[in-house]
Amino acid sequence: MIVDLDQSTAILDAGTRYDICICGSGFAGIALALRLPSSLKVLILEGGGAGYEERSQAVYQGRNVGHAYFDLNATRLRQFGGTSALWSGWCRPLDDRDFVSQAHIPNSGWPIGAEALAPYRAQAEAFLDVREHLADWGQAMPDLSDLRRIEFAWSSPTLRIADRYQDTLRESPNIDCLLNANLTDIRLSDDLSHAVSVEVRNYQGMVRQIEVGNVVLAAGGLENPRLLLNFNKQRPEGLGNAHDLVGRYFHEHPHFIAGNFILDDEVAYRLARAQAPGTRILLTQFLTPSDAFMRRHETLNFAMRVVHTNNNQGLDFSDKLRRLLCTTSVTRAVGDALDSDSLHCRQDPFFNGGDALRDGYIKLVSGSGPNPDSRVTLDDERDQFGLRRAQLDWRLGAIEKRTFRAAMMEIARQFVAHDLGRVQIYDWVLDKDAPFPGFPQEVAGHHHMGTTRMAAGPETGVVDSDQRVFGIDNLFVAGCSVFPYGGHANPTLTIVQMAMRLADHLARVSTPSRV
Repeated sequence: MIVDLDQSTAILDAGTRYDICICGSGFAGIALALRLPSSLKVLILEGGGAGYEERSQAVYQGRNVGHAYFDLNATRLRQFGGTSALWSGWCRPLDDRDFVSQAHIPNSGWPIGAEALAPYRAQAEAFLDVREHLADWGQAMPDLSDLRRIEFAWSSPTLRIADRYQDTLRESPNIDCLLNANLTDIRLSDDLSHAVSVEVRNYQGMVRQIEVGNVVLAAGGLENPRLLLNFNKQRPEGLGNAHDLVGRYFHEHPHFIAGNFILDDEVAYRLARAQAPGTRILLTQFLTPSDAFMRRHETLNFAMRVVHTNNNQGLDFSDKLRRLLCTTSVTRAVGDALDSDSLHCRQDPFFNGGDALRDGYIKLVSGSGPNPDSRVTLDDERDQFGLRRAQLDWRLGAIEKRTFRAAMMEIARQFVAHDLGRVQIYDWVLDKDAPFPGFPQEVAGHHHMGTTRMAAGPETGVVDSDQRVFGIDNLFVAGCSVFPYGGHANPTLTIVQMAMRLADHLARVSTPSRV
């Protein structure tokens, strides 16, 4: 059943006790609900409506005080289906090494291994309707030492899970999904060890307490910590925050174009022939570092996207190389001083800053080091329900910069060693003291991770290996806010795997309130 609480509150008049209350209807919330056995009475609370509405989206307004980042109400959606409506469909599981503590990455490692999620991969791919792999360079890219090829899958049909699964939810006899149902508090037992009920408000002023057996926060990596910190009537520090860890360790996937490349004539010819005319997806070779490379250079895990744009039809390699040299202030000055025909740039009609000369560009999508000072806190400003808004302080530091520099220097060496062409590395990458750029670069992937991190104990994290909040025996968190370290892969597939694993755990520990 799907009910809009702004239209009717009759569903709450019966005082039904729900075995499991899921707060959020995005990837994690819907995957979790549909995985649970039909013997459990399940409630899904969605603070937004069936589609986008300004009044609901305004709840997500917040403040950025760290590195340049998207407006907090623009990097996620507050509506049925959540931010899945913004998803581009990219899928890849985390690498096995992302779960393992690595000496050169402080605070890395999960309390579970990749094997704990492996049984759910096929089911998660089916839920996301994964159908195809993104096209790569094929035989035009040789095997490169220290950079190995990887693949990304793509779910083009399932860009919005609300559309795909709304009929299933509507027809499920054990699931009630309430729209415009804003979670505004979680009430604990007198000894503070157990969630007793959730407080829900609509936009018309209704306030209700709903009795629950287990509660799962599945509202996203910015909202999960905001809610836990705001729910401080019984615990002044907030829920799960006895060690001041809720909101800390925020990490994202930095997305930056770090350089351009030009291709050897034969390679350019082969790729131009392979590029399907009018295709929406450009040929992209995905590369990731070997374990030895990461240890040697002390880098984070990363995915290098070598994107062929096929801009240079008609120009041979020597022309491209000369004109590409004209895009730097140093080589322009040398050419002008020598009055050299091979380096002279002032009269070159093709010189326009370099972009039109490139055969493609190299984008790096890196992990982000788990840093306790990179965090979500509460701002003084409050939303329309009286909850303090989120404040984000995202920090990028030396390990992220070292990763970009080492990666780009390696691909530049490989282009020369294998006669692929030449790579132009951007100045900010080479300068270890230069900051990461801001907009109009892409900046990040809208992947909000780490703010309720999973850990072996409450001194180092917010939830345990079953995603249960330390100190509260029936409060759980779903989504990538529990990721201690997120590697480079888009988190969606892993989010769904973990939601299914959590569903199986809840099925084991929940006692149905009805037959």
